[in-house]
Amino acid sequence: MLGLDPGASNTMIKKKYKELSLQWHPDKNPDCEDCREKFEELIKAYEILMDDIERSNYDEVKFYI
Repeated sequence: MLGLDPGASNTMIKKKYKELSLQWHPDKNPDCEDCREKFEELIKAYEILMDDIERSNYDEVKFYI
């Protein structure tokens, strides 16, 4: 969702999140029906990547898929 490398730092994650949140925010795009869903996915991705335990779990699952 964020389009970052697996080893991206927290600073890089925050920067990309801010950039994409402006792009997909439903209030900025009232005519876009997909924006709310994409914005919610963006929030979830950010929460996972910023939590070290969740990120580790995500990396493990992604590795086995």
